[in-house]
Amino acid sequence: MPAKDNRIDARDWSLLAVLSVLWGGSFFFNGAALRELPPLTLVFLRVALGAVILFPLLRAQGIGLPKGTAGWKPFFAIGLLNNVIRSR
Repeated sequence: MPAKDNRIDARDWSLLAVLSVLWGGSFFFNGAALRELPPLTLVFLRVALGAVILFPLLRAQGIGLPKGTAGWKPFFAIGLLNNVIRSR
């Protein structure tokens, strides 16, 4: 098996640049939006936009939503840890 070349090429640099623009852009636009909208409204709009985009993708992949409370418990736990505890 040939040795792996760990050098960063032009493709890697371009992917890193795209990632930094997307990541930094989200902070910029969140800061601008928070000047005009209350935080809870902004969070609701972001989650709603994500749901509108991701729900058809789930359907296209044949993945359904969890049934019953047992299927939703991990999502509530992640939501609690990522949004409530982290914001304190």
